[in-house]
Amino acid sequence: KINKSQIQEEFNNLLNYISEKDYNAYLVGGAVRDLVLGGTPNDFDFVVDKNIDQFTQSVAKYLKCKRIKFSNHGLSTYRLVNMEKNIFIDVTEFESQDDGLINDLSKRDFTINSMAIKITKDKNFLNTIADPFSGISDLQNNILRYTDRTKVLDDPLRLLRLIRLSSKLNLQIDPKTLSYFKKNAHLINDVSKERVRDELIEIFTLKKTYESVLLLKETNLLTFVFPFILDTFGVEQLGFHDKDVFNHQLAALYYIEKLIDDEVFGKLNMNSYSHDKSIIPYIKLATFFHDIGKPATKKNTDDKITFISHEDVGSNIALEYLTDMKFSLKSKNYINNLIKNHLRLGHLISLSTEPSDKSLRKLERDCGEFLLELVYLDFAD
Repeated sequence: KINKSQIQEEFNNLLNYISEKDYNAYLVGGAVRDLVLGGTPNDFDFVVDKNIDQFTQSVAKYLKCKRIKFSNHGLSTYRLVNMEKNIFIDVTEFESQDDGLINDLSKRDFTINSMAIKITKDKNFLNTIADPFSGISDLQNNILRYTDRTKVLDDPLRLLRLIRLSSKLNLQIDPKTLSYFKKNAHLINDVSKERVRDELIEIFTLKKTYESVLLLKETNLLTFVFPFILDTFGVEQLGFHDKDVFNHQLAALYYIEKLIDDEVFGKLNMNSYSHDKSIIPYIKLATFFHDIGKPATKKNTDDKITFISHEDVGSNIALEYLTDMKFSLKSKNYINNLIKNHLRLGHLISLSTEPSDKSLRKLERDCGEFLLELVYLDFAD
């Protein structure tokens, strides 16, 4: 049973407001999934079978939202936005027919997101869930499965959403779904850079990002979303390193997350940084990219392997990629600076004498704004 106390007061009031009207409206998608899981939804999407203009005008006025109309795979869709209150609601209209709701749900990505709750005057309406594709059963069995194979990749961004939802909710991917997505991984190239970027930021915000990266590799997506990473596979390093460059970067990603979680060197400022996200995904991206300049700078001399200036080459590769992916200037500079300076602390520590005041002042001048993050990256490395 779903308890109304799971829902934030503002959205609870909204559901009560809609229930008092005569709209044939349904709560759908991730909100229903989160309620079934016993969580508190942070986004709400609705479908209505008619009067979408009137419905969205009414809700927008009630929530003091801006109303934006756009086309979503041929469907009439409105987005209601109130930036101050961090409210983002999508409303879609489906055809008024006997199977209109089921047809709409069939176009959604995964069974766990293909459930709906009709909003009625009945005080217990939250407990009447339309679940034509067995989403509740899949949640109970920790399975992530596509709703309809013929429709799921109409939006290829769902290739990345598979990774995010599997990682976020700790779900096992259904074998048929995994196989189908692997075969069609190339379709991610048809998605706009901005949408791919936003999904990657979400993935790198989650815990155990190294597992998400391995899943990206397993689904053949890794080298499509990070093309330069392919060059790091199998690049031997020797010396202090017992792994090739790719697996070394993956291990560093594992360790920086643990170090930050344990606040080993102090607490990072987790406030909103860029694209309305915390600083975490950007420091983790920098860690995963920190040695991408090594393949281009590798040289074998006297039974030694060197990677001279790999930090400069790597920072340039990262900057070109981040620019192409439409990352903000702030986040680009941050990631670029961490990569470019990731050897600085190691050089100072390896000196036979104490670092001079001049060298410390230079470090403060060049890296003062991100020095704590550099400490975390250096130790993870």
